[in-house]
Amino acid sequence: MAVKKDLVPVRILSGFPLEGVCYTPGQLVGLPPALAEQLEKSGSIDSHKDALAACKAEGFERIEHKPVGQDQETEE
Repeated sequence: MAVKKDLVPVRILSGFPLEGVCYTPGQLVGLPPALAEQLEKSGSIDSHKDALAACKAEGFERIEHKPVGQDQETEE
């Protein structure tokens, strides 16, 4: 599945559940801009290019955040 271009790439700094999905430190995740801004202010994520480069260097691939249950929606 292609990653949406309107998502903000971020590095997860500390493990936490988000909308039913558990993330671990170091993961590279694409989040909606408003959610990314909120989580960055709380110190849970980092969107700086150096943080993103560290994720890639550690072998993490960018994934798109999807709340649990969203996969059940019809994709046509």
